[in-house]
Amino acid sequence: MAFESIDVELFHPNRLDPIAIRELIESCLDFGCQTGPARPIARCLYNGELTNHDLVAIDTTAAIEDLATTHSGSLELWYRELGLLFGISTRLDSDPAAPGVWLSVDPVEFESEDSGRTPDTVRRQVATLVEFVTFVAERTNPSYGCGCESRTETHRFPLDGSMVRGGTEKIEEIFWLTLFNPASVERIGRDKLLAAPAWQVTELATRAVLMVLTDDPFDIGAIADARSAVESHLDFLES
Repeated sequence: MAFESIDVELFHPNRLDPIAIRELIESCLDFGCQTGPARPIARCLYNGELTNHDLVAIDTTAAIEDLATTHSGSLELWYRELGLLFGISTRLDSDPAAPGVWLSVDPVEFESEDSGRTPDTVRRQVATLVEFVTFVAERTNPSYGCGCESRTETHRFPLDGSMVRGGTEKIEEIFWLTLFNPASVERIGRDKLLAAPAWQVTELATRAVLMVLTDDPFDIGAIADARSAVESHLDFLES
């Protein structure tokens, strides 16, 4: 089977305010992000028009300021350690379900130098991805987050704003990666959620919980088995 990418989307019930946007981007640059795989930090790919889906290379400082003040753009950053494409969008007025932050990893990044993917290689790269998702989530406090290999489950990502408004809606899906907001953690039960039979379940500084079903986002069978076990453990999901 041909794989496309690993996609993670973090949804926000409200706009990220200008200060939060500036601080997030600056933090990501400090963390090791850059404005392209071979692009100098002074330039970035940016789309500042709601009706225009084309990204253009402009001055990074100008793009950050426009995104922070107009709430109507998308900016892309790359995380070199993972070949990670990282975007920030503030288009909640035009599309309530649009993620505030999205991340996409090409599957080639999960291959070893000799192009042979090994469990250890995948595990290390997944750990790096989870580290970066945690880094972003703790700085933006999303109401919901989900992630998976793009061909298998992205069609099940929320298509309307019902799940992301207010941060109190019930979670109805478990993905390869799922972020539970603090309200969901309280409803389900913190101890019960942290004891779920998933590869990694982590409580974030925001009291949200990040769950990753398996150490390999490409092993569809293992993901299905882990999801079934988690759903059974949580009496799937929220009553």
